[in-house]
Amino acid sequence: MLSSIYNRVRITYGTLLLALSLCFTVIGVQSTAISAQATSPTQLAAQQFIYGTPIAYPAFTVETELTITADLDTLDGMWLNALKQAADDAPVLALTWSPTDSWFGPFWGIQLVSAKPLFPASLQTRQSAGFLQGTEYISLSSHQPVVGHTYSCRLGYTPAAGLVSVQITDVTQNQVLVRQSLQVLPFIGELSPYMGITGQDASAAPAGELNLVQVLDYNLPQDIYWWVTQQSSPLSSYNPIETVDRRLPTQIRITLPWETLPGALEFTLEQDDAVTSVLSIKQAQSGDYAADFSNVTPGIYKLVGRYHEDGRTWILSEQDLTVGRLEYEILAVEVDRYGPDGPTISGSLRVASDGPLPDIAFNIAYSMVKHTFRPNNGPGTGTILSEEVIESADIFSQPPTYSGSSPQVISFTAPIGQTCENDSVWQITVSPYSIPDAYYAEGFTKSVWVGRTIEPQAWTGYLTDEKQTKISVAPGIDAYHVSGSIAAGPLHIFILEVDLNTPGITIDGLAGRHYTQNSPPTLWPRSQISRLVADTGAVAGVNASFFDINSTQLPRGMLVSSYNLLRTPDDPSRGILGISADNKAYIGNWLFKGYVRNLKGGAQLTLNAINSSGFAVNSTNLYRHPYLMSPGNQGATTNTQVVELVLHDLETATPGVIRARVAQIRVNKPGIKITEDIMVLSSRDVSAALLLEHYQEGDLIEINYELNGGLSRPWLPTESELQGAASGGVVLLMNGLYGEHYVHTDTARHPRTAAAIDAERKKLYLFVIDGRTQTSVGVTYKEMADYFLYMGAFEALNLDGGGSSTLSIRMPTTGQVQHLNYPSSGGTERYVADGIGVFYTPPSN
Repeated sequence: MLSSIYNRVRITYGTLLLALSLCFTVIGVQSTAISAQATSPTQLAAQQFIYGTPIAYPAFTVETELTITADLDTLDGMWLNALKQAADDAPVLALTWSPTDSWFGPFWGIQLVSAKPLFPASLQTRQSAGFLQGTEYISLSSHQPVVGHTYSCRLGYTPAAGLVSVQITDVTQNQVLVRQSLQVLPFIGELSPYMGITGQDASAAPAGELNLVQVLDYNLPQDIYWWVTQQSSPLSSYNPIETVDRRLPTQIRITLPWETLPGALEFTLEQDDAVTSVLSIKQAQSGDYAADFSNVTPGIYKLVGRYHEDGRTWILSEQDLTVGRLEYEILAVEVDRYGPDGPTISGSLRVASDGPLPDIAFNIAYSMVKHTFRPNNGPGTGTILSEEVIESADIFSQPPTYSGSSPQVISFTAPIGQTCENDSVWQITVSPYSIPDAYYAEGFTKSVWVGRTIEPQAWTGYLTDEKQTKISVAPGIDAYHVSGSIAAGPLHIFILEVDLNTPGITIDGLAGRHYTQNSPPTLWPRSQISRLVADTGAVAGVNASFFDINSTQLPRGMLVSSYNLLRTPDDPSRGILGISADNKAYIGNWLFKGYVRNLKGGAQLTLNAINSSGFAVNSTNLYRHPYLMSPGNQGATTNTQVVELVLHDLETATPGVIRARVAQIRVNKPGIKITEDIMVLSSRDVSAALLLEHYQEGDLIEINYELNGGLSRPWLPTESELQGAASGGVVLLMNGLYGEHYVHTDTARHPRTAAAIDAERKKLYLFVIDGRTQTSVGVTYKEMADYFLYMGAFEALNLDGGGSSTLSIRMPTTGQVQHLNYPSSGGTERYVADGIGVFYTPPSN
């Protein structure tokens, strides 16, 4: 369809590229020459560039290729892909790679740049300086160029509609650095390609090779995302699924980069040569679209998303999707160690489906893991745990089949090949599965422990002259004090190791409980961690979020406690630790979306935030306990209308849904005190007028909100699955690698609190490291991240540190709560806004 001539142009300092041309060809379009022009007197003497003839297509994509050969210290920046009206004009639109200033010094970033008023305020533009002087830019990503690497750079643009798409790929490493589409304002006028590299030293070595690869006569969106979602009950949210339950409402949730696509979207189920269209949309917008699977024949399909525009078709992505659901529930499982014929395992299994299925075989796998302890004769104290898989087998020698006629309950008994000796601890796990396993929709397992309490041993050997002591707080929960030295000096580390597989353990976000009048206006209660652990019945806890210690005391970032969203995320760069309903730990960022509707009249408003201190024009915020005071007319002007609905009779129907009755409507009045029995819905200006028009005292209202992982981590648990969450700051590790550039660039040494998880998301580590004392010097981000890598963590998050850093436990011998570390404020615990609590309730069996 498209062809191009790859003519390479070498950009060097001290040599102006005059009369050098590149050619490219698009079928049906005349060849266009790109030639270099002399630099303008206003430009740096060492700047070299290529400037080409105008592009006339309604929509187009310019693709360039760059190979870096110069020392980065000699470069001011690179015009990867730019569009100008004339050679000596500032760019109408440009894709640049340059160092920009920040509070910790310059760092290399990729930017979308314009010298025209193209960027709406919603894109959060920044004023440029240095290399980008005289323009505004949007920061797309922070990446350091690598000398010797080749990069493919694509800039797509539809001037009449203001549609932009960007993709930059490190070809050498086969890694996409940026893939993004944005909506800017339209542009009318002639545009020509422009590209180049600028430097400070005209006699320096060549900067690199920059090539115009091709110009395409279309602009393809770079980030259309979609998920198949279902609603498990009338009150629950729609959540992403891989197996369709034909009994439930089904939607395809679509996230688009532009307000409206110029083309059309189509989703088809494909199996062998059969293709069934389940959804077709023209003029699509971001949102949920109903899809009917009720009459689809059960099977394993590919759900394919396609984008159609101007006679062309692109496959966006494919998803494996199984139609037809097989459900299992293990009703009971027991182990008889002393049966007449040897040890046996027995129990019962319930099998059901969403409707007729082909005959599907199913079975129950069981595994036996022997946990043996021996004295630790090496560094440290305590015992060493040895784990050995003794046996793994199926319960049924002849797997039964199920065809979906009606629910069935099947009892089972099977011999165990090994004897469970008294000197070991045995974990016996049973897991149902189907053949093929795609129909099995529940990842359900059940474990039985035979023997004494497990005492896992932590890793050792990281510090010089390391010493270690251990306290077994509860089954699956151990506290360690590790002391020794690093190059910077002595160190004291306190670690809480939590095995989330252990029955009875839960993790939750903890909100402060005590009013502290440090300086008005105090809007959030605070607590010392020891007091918070004692008050909530937790067995251990650490401090969590950074907070506004000078004024409001509000935690920064999201907080979820017992499935209740107490504060919405306020900064997408702030990492969050979340615990799902199935007791798995996640680190990432959640996006918030909410609305309020009147159940009587159906009038609906957007809900902008929960317990947010900021109150923007035309916004609606919900204030709930432990927030202390609604904002009322604070900060309002004579032209501002503020309406507050005081809500009573609160009911949490399901996570993400709150129902209440309007007890009072207050207009332009001071805020009121918020208690556990009162919420306040506050609106300003246009939103306030809508409240007055459509809501009355006595009305029943419903508040709905969603939490999802957005585009970066869509697998994060949603509001109905998120049991607890608390925010931190810098992500130290992500996917087993360093998480952010701050890990390397911020070298400050402080007391630290951090959380880490393993790759299976079933082991949680809560760390507190003392600092600012002669006996413990504290650590940098990099040292803390390296410690996590040493002990095998997969992801890690820095929490609030300094004087806030505290780890408290409930002593197993006395039941009293005390902090283990030495807080840097003279050993006295700071009052903090929130924390992470670890709870243990002995299982009923």
